[in-house]
Amino acid sequence: MSKPTTDQLSFARTMSRRQRLALWNLADHPAYMSVSEQIDAEFKALIKHGLAAGHSTTPDGSGPFMWAATDAGKAISKQVAAGEL
Repeated sequence: MSKPTTDQLSFARTMSRRQRLALWNLADHPAYMSVSEQIDAEFKALIKHGLAAGHSTTPDGSGPFMWAATDAGKAISKQVAAGEL
């Protein structure tokens, strides 16, 4: 599992409760990404900072999107759960 970067840790300290809960859920279970989640600024920030990653479920990119926590996102989720962040 990769170690979170300084930038990712800084961002994690400022995450909203909603972002923390989303990351915690994604660390255990990848999920389909709804259209509202794809355009939501808080959720896009998780992807921008490399804590979550989204991808299409079809080869041509037209299918439903899934997203999951990255290794760094999983590590941060564990730190949040342990009260370290």
